[in-house]
Amino acid sequence: MQSPGVKREGPPGYEVRYDIDPASLSSGEDKAFLKYLAYHHLYVDVWDGESLLYIGSSDVDLKFLFRDGKESVQTTLELDILYCEYLDIPSERIVGQPKLRGYLHLRLANIGSPLSEDSMRKIEEREKYINKRPVLLSSNKKFTVNRPECHQVSIARLLVETDRELASLMSARGRHHQKPSGETLSSERRRKLARMEAVRSQSRELNLPTKENLHVFRARKKDLRTLQAYREHHKHEEILNLLQQTITTEATLHPTLGAVEFIEFELTNPYTSDCKIFIEIDNPHLSVVFKSSEWQHLRHLWNISGVVEENFLRVADQERKYPNLVLKSKETVHIPFKYQLLDVEEESVENWEAATGHYFRSQDLTNLQSSKCFYPSTAKVHFITERQKTLAILSLHIQHIPPLVQQTMRFLPPENSFLKQWIRVPAALIREEKLCMVARSSDKDIICSIQHLDGNYDVYVKASCGNSGSKKRFYIFVYSDSYLSQPVQTWEVWVHPQRRVDLSCVIGQSMQTSLIIRGTHSTRLVKCFTSHPEEVNLYPSEPFVLVPGTVHELQLVIRPLHPEHRHLLVNVVDTDCQLSLYTWLIILMCQKPPVTKGFQINLPITKTTTKWISYKNPYAVSKMFTVYCSRPDLVQPLDKPFNLQPGETHMIGLTFLPQHQPTTEEVFVFINNEKDKNEETFSVEITYL
Repeated sequence: MQSPGVKREGPPGYEVRYDIDPASLSSGEDKAFLKYLAYHHLYVDVWDGESLLYIGSSDVDLKFLFRDGKESVQTTLELDILYCEYLDIPSERIVGQPKLRGYLHLRLANIGSPLSEDSMRKIEEREKYINKRPVLLSSNKKFTVNRPECHQVSIARLLVETDRELASLMSARGRHHQKPSGETLSSERRRKLARMEAVRSQSRELNLPTKENLHVFRARKKDLRTLQAYREHHKHEEILNLLQQTITTEATLHPTLGAVEFIEFELTNPYTSDCKIFIEIDNPHLSVVFKSSEWQHLRHLWNISGVVEENFLRVADQERKYPNLVLKSKETVHIPFKYQLLDVEEESVENWEAATGHYFRSQDLTNLQSSKCFYPSTAKVHFITERQKTLAILSLHIQHIPPLVQQTMRFLPPENSFLKQWIRVPAALIREEKLCMVARSSDKDIICSIQHLDGNYDVYVKASCGNSGSKKRFYIFVYSDSYLSQPVQTWEVWVHPQRRVDLSCVIGQSMQTSLIIRGTHSTRLVKCFTSHPEEVNLYPSEPFVLVPGTVHELQLVIRPLHPEHRHLLVNVVDTDCQLSLYTWLIILMCQKPPVTKGFQINLPITKTTTKWISYKNPYAVSKMFTVYCSRPDLVQPLDKPFNLQPGETHMIGLTFLPQHQPTTEEVFVFINNEKDKNEETFSVEITYL
């Protein structure tokens, strides 16, 4: 639906198109895009369109979009919608388990189209200048990095054409000496000027000096003096720029958030004596690799053979402001560098979508504001001697690439509190017993650590939460090495703080509470929803008008059915604007009632079975009783509320529904009185064979 009551045009369902033009991708992005499709999972968050409550998430492999040379491909999938409830229980290490909420039908299609001649030409020109990954760089200008070997030819141009300031000065002087227009002169004045021009032309033929010739000569001489002064003023700067270009080595990096980009720079001492060289870096994310073990590890990842040198680089301290090294005469060394971006501001993460202007985004997202943190930038490294002479310059052009997210998580913690959660690392990543696992967050204000227990690795996350209605988004990187080189898992985490209400109750027994709804600045038609309608009844349950300045009381009748720590959501929605106004997080501390009887039965998995349990009224007066079950998906009572006389016995009928696989489940049967207070509780252990 485009808006309430207006049907959306086109085929049923929601459709998103992504147009990928290979010509619009920059150098390196085409390979990253193929890697994205091969290894990435697309996560789809599912929300209830009426209650605006989060249902769960589904993931699908993007490898189904590979066409394998075909004109088009299409895949239809049925995906599980999973919801993982992460519970915050003090002094307990609990890892949430996903629960199946439903299924999502998804169709993926990749339709190819021929490229235009302009796009083909752009791709050919780009591939013509593409080099291998800039791992090994050299200060020797015999080697080129970003462009093939070719001769640079420059066409000489006038100084006025190359400098705006000089051009404006010369044009202003020309306007000062400009002759008056003939349209403003009288006929008598034009006649006299014509006679003077005839005399001048005759003088020029006879090579006689005139006042006009002397005036033009003086003006040109003044212009030449101006140009000479300009040359002298800018000569040093231009020569310095040309000299810096001869010692500058350029390369382009495409780093991914959380991953290391590794390069080695080959530096040669051109002097005939020993020289101490300082390394000045103007980018905080670019650093020198000092540890030889880390250097060897990075070389192994980038398939570079050879033995690394040890202890030839000195770390910067108070006396030595920059890292430095000493080179002997004509000595050549390899200096390792790594670029890694880990800490990103929350605003930058929210505006990630336009990091490069066209990276893997649909047409609906192109109008989002881009983040300054991910704009193309430049990092320069200057190698300077003790005498403040620049020996070489390394210029790196940085173009960031979004990370490959393996899992998306959403937390709903209480507002103005701390989110404390344990997240388990997939067992498929744990291949060795003595594996070094490290976890890091993209936000400096978030505590992130990892612990090993019973063969499993669990990541502990602690993040501060703001007010209700705010949100926070960050990334968690899991590394399998102590050098944090390449993350094996990247998780995208969303935090949505909610208003908190704590309740203590007994399962199978109802309790009542109320919530206060305050009117907003305008009149609204609102309706209340809950995430667990089988356990929570709301009054009023129908839409009602919320007037500004008024207060409404929302009654809740809660009957929990599961003996565990529970989180329930209550949402107040503006039905006209489809806007969530208030959300409460109901935290239930559920206690088990005393079990009076226990039963064990074996049932076939493919057959519906009915069993009977006898119950006797122990009171001396007649009583009304109602039967409930903790698992309505497994057991359903046959009886409606029934009345028993003193000492009367009644047979309670229970229908056991068939299951899909053999399993063992425990079900509680609650017998409540007319006040919905628990009288007796039966425990039934069911084994499906």
